[in-house]
Amino acid sequence: MSITKVVAIGSAITLAATDHSYHLRGTNRQLQVDLPDSTPSPSSATSYPMPSWAPTLVPTLIPTDDKRNQTTSNLSKNNHKNRKKEKKRKLASLFTKENIITTIVILLLLQLLHRINKKYIQNKKFKRFEQKVIRKTEAEQKKEKAAEKAKAEAPPPPPPPSEAKQREAIAAVIDELKEKVAKSALEQTDPQEEKQEEKQEVAKMQLRLALNFYHGKGTTKNDEQALRWFTESAKNKNAEAQYHAGLMHHSGEGTNKDISKAFKYYKDSAEQGNANAQYAVGHCCNNEVDETLIYDEELNKKVKDYKKMFESWKKSAEQGHTMAQYRLGQCYLVGKDTPKNYDEAFKWHKKAAKQGHDKSQHILGDMYANGEGTTKNLQKAFKWHRKAAKQGHDESQHILGLMYYHGDGTTQNYQKAFEWVKKSAKQGNAQAQHNLGFMYYHGKGTSKNYQKAYTHFLIYDYLEKEKHTAN
Repeated sequence: MSITKVVAIGSAITLAATDHSYHLRGTNRQLQVDLPDSTPSPSSATSYPMPSWAPTLVPTLIPTDDKRNQTTSNLSKNNHKNRKKEKKRKLASLFTKENIITTIVILLLLQLLHRINKKYIQNKKFKRFEQKVIRKTEAEQKKEKAAEKAKAEAPPPPPPPSEAKQREAIAAVIDELKEKVAKSALEQTDPQEEKQEEKQEVAKMQLRLALNFYHGKGTTKNDEQALRWFTESAKNKNAEAQYHAGLMHHSGEGTNKDISKAFKYYKDSAEQGNANAQYAVGHCCNNEVDETLIYDEELNKKVKDYKKMFESWKKSAEQGHTMAQYRLGQCYLVGKDTPKNYDEAFKWHKKAAKQGHDKSQHILGDMYANGEGTTKNLQKAFKWHRKAAKQGHDESQHILGLMYYHGDGTTQNYQKAFEWVKKSAKQGNAQAQHNLGFMYYHGKGTSKNYQKAYTHFLIYDYLEKEKHTAN
């Protein structure tokens, strides 16, 4: 190191002897020198000239810089905390009890206004539609009256012409027809067909209006008005309207109960292929409606027309009517107006079961368990009984419990057996009451409880006696 550099460093050290830390300006390096208190000041250093290239040493305190950095950091943290507190305070001021209640009230009022407005619009639309249907109906009635009047006022037919004249007239008509056919026979539409289409269109509008009155859609529910428009539509041979008019007469909605009128409407609708009406006709035959009874010479009295009932249900079942499929399956199963046929019974009960009919699901489970109309399959029997049991069928619940108990078609499980038998017993199934008592007595699927077992045995005994008394 040269003498000038040493002198410069010594001079700097002398100027700030009290501070033991030095910072080289323009660099990040620090120089720290520990000097004893008795060290003499190098006064002789001033006699040497300081070169221009010598670095200038500026005294600085490291602790002071650290404090400044810490202070800045603390201030930023405090500011951040204060901002957070301010946000929380503002949010808290928004979510006061009074503000929340006010908001809820405003929302409820808006919802109410929306509903009122929606109902008003629906009523307005309904009224316009009702007026349109009334105008169309009145126009149709006027046309019918005009046609009847024209028919009544038509002049009597002229006397028959002589044979020669008749031949000439026929030849002229034939020639005229040939010309018309040659020109535009295919392009012309039949006015009678147009009239029929127009009637059907009016009938559909009348049916829609009747359904709106019946269900209270867009207006207040009104059975009298619903029946009126079902009847108007039925006059125009609308099958759906005929069926609904029959239903209302059958149940006495909007009018006095009249099974005879109901059956007439059902029959008219069924003849047009309405599946619901076909089922209803079969139902009337099965329930001895006067119009359906037939005279039996051997018995010398009127009896049910099982043949008509079976035919009506079959037509309805073929169109996918669930109840008709169930009834038809039962007819084949017990041989009602048809020979017993387990294959057909299985076929129709399976169709109804797939549509969710709980009774058909129960019967299908029995048929799989007994191998009737199909191969015996306990797994499938378990599957269908479980479906029926989940829908609340008490017999299937009891059978499902027994299948869990014995492990038929499933893994043996006393706890589940107990659960399903208990569900069936709650619905008043006598056998389930007995088996529930048995499970309490032996502690199967539950803890032993002789008192509960005795109670369920008594209930079973009471239900059985009541059943025998009723029979």
